[in-house]
Amino acid sequence: MSPGITLGSAVERAGGATDFGSLRRVRLLREGEVREFDLSKPEYAATPLLADDGIEIPVKNYLGR
Repeated sequence: MSPGITLGSAVERAGGATDFGSLRRVRLLREGEVREFDLSKPEYAATPLLADDGIEIPVKNYLGR
């Protein structure tokens, strides 16, 4: 992980979401807490990451989100 990397750029560097993944409900796991972000919004994509953070991209729901 590079210093100063953001949530959006980390997902992009990893290849983004598959056709089944939802970028509207990306989960950030930090210090035992889970927060959900909509990466279609630039202010959330710019969220800085910490060294021990985890990222999860869930499967789209029945609405395609």
